[in-house]
Amino acid sequence: MTEKVSAEDYNALDPVVRANPYPYYAALREESPVHQMMPGAPLFAVSRHTDVQHILHHPEEFSSTAFQALFQGGLSLSPNSGALAGHRLLESPMMISVDPPRHHRLRGLVNKGFTPRRIAALEPRLRELAESFFEEVRERGTMDLVRDLSTVTGADSDGVGAPAFACPVLRRGQFTLAQTTAILEYLGRQHGYMPPGGAESEANCLQLALNAADIWQEAYKARREPDEGAEYLGGRLGLWLNNLATFFERTSGAGPYFFGPKPTYADFAMLNSLNILVYMFAAGPLFPPQLSAWK
Repeated sequence: MTEKVSAEDYNALDPVVRANPYPYYAALREESPVHQMMPGAPLFAVSRHTDVQHILHHPEEFSSTAFQALFQGGLSLSPNSGALAGHRLLESPMMISVDPPRHHRLRGLVNKGFTPRRIAALEPRLRELAESFFEEVRERGTMDLVRDLSTVTGADSDGVGAPAFACPVLRRGQFTLAQTTAILEYLGRQHGYMPPGGAESEANCLQLALNAADIWQEAYKARREPDEGAEYLGGRLGLWLNNLATFFERTSGAGPYFFGPKPTYADFAMLNSLNILVYMFAAGPLFPPQLSAWK
């Protein structure tokens, strides 16, 4: 018999909860439909359909700008209190953190890349990849749809390996790049976001960008796989942050960025990874002082 759980047992980061959250969702709906996630923090889990619909359709009461406030202010959601407070690279909010009508305008621009004609052109290749994947599933006997299918990889029409279902690709004529860090370095050179100091500084910058990619990948793995989550939050995340703080002290000089007075492509990459940590794990309070001062 499965042990009955209560709303107080719900912890979104607990590997046990993430492995099977549905009994906890039922307890939330029954006992605490608006449930405070952490003591003293203005973060709530809303579990009843009617309440969720009301929140989604009333941005004047429940603004998506809270995402930006979280990045800027940490869990207190007060200005200039979080690890990324006042960060210059956060002056332009993400689409997910703006309300209508601005959100509708930005979404309209993005939707141009997902028209029926564009999606239809991808269908033959995606069907081929999916059928190949499910052949492997039949032999294995089990699968996790999100974890397994979202990481299927293939090759585009030019023979360049790239993820089939989420592929950052840059093309300029016959020139093609299909790795995020390579794209960032290329654009950094094109638009003046390289570090000063020559070859050694450029190597350090590339190392930082690769570290940002590693943090991003480990964070998603920890979020998807319960066994990995506890180890990541209890050990590797702290090591990553301390190593970054040491790296910042060694390379920033007078700052305020990782390589001096101007941001590099690696600053943008690392900012994205730290934003992911804040969003997924509310990790802002874990950031060392050196990273909190990175503005």
